[in-house]
Amino acid sequence: MDASAPAPANLAGDGISTFFNETTASQFGYHQAPDPRDLLRDEVEAAGGSLYAGRGDGFLDQLSICNLEGQAAVAGVSVEEFKERFNKSVEGAQADPSSISSQLNRLGTDRTSPELSAAAASWRECMAPLGISDLPDRPWDAGSTGGLPESLRDKWNWRPIATPSADEIATASADAACRASSGWTDTLYQQEWDTRQAFVDAHRAELAPVLAEHQAKAARAREIIAKGGV
Repeated sequence: MDASAPAPANLAGDGISTFFNETTASQFGYHQAPDPRDLLRDEVEAAGGSLYAGRGDGFLDQLSICNLEGQAAVAGVSVEEFKERFNKSVEGAQADPSSISSQLNRLGTDRTSPELSAAAASWRECMAPLGISDLPDRPWDAGSTGGLPESLRDKWNWRPIATPSADEIATASADAACRASSGWTDTLYQQEWDTRQAFVDAHRAELAPVLAEHQAKAARAREIIAKGGV
């Protein structure tokens, strides 16, 4: 990874989701745009989506160790201390559903709300001419295999890391236009924004130390990158 390179063109503000509209659909379909930070993307695509297949348990075990060492270095602790902290953190979050971490993990928008249900019905009507036999009740999230209708996954042999076909581009472009005209895109955006803003307003004091911890880790990661390794 090249941490100094720009992020994918359709990477959403959360750093995980794929931003999907008529412009991005016309270029990337349902895929995330090529990631300039990923120096192995071409090799991954050529390998069918994974460089790990067939490498054996020994390789995966070593990879896990490397990841653990990196996470411990960013946290500024030993590997053993990191494992102990991580396990306690996971156990604590599971034991206390009222913790700020658990609440954050559950934070989401009700996509069955009256406004979104009405927009979804209009979207389905707009999508009907495409003849997708297993069209879901409401739009799915782009960029992941999970939400894409099975008929389209099979038709395109869809993989997360791949170049979209012309047919995928055409379908995604029509889909993005339907999401916009039905009101789905704007309604979902506003409801997601309102949900998150309300949560931040209600829990600002609890979130402050969480933010400080993330900022400290980011600073530590930049130090490690500047030195060229842990």
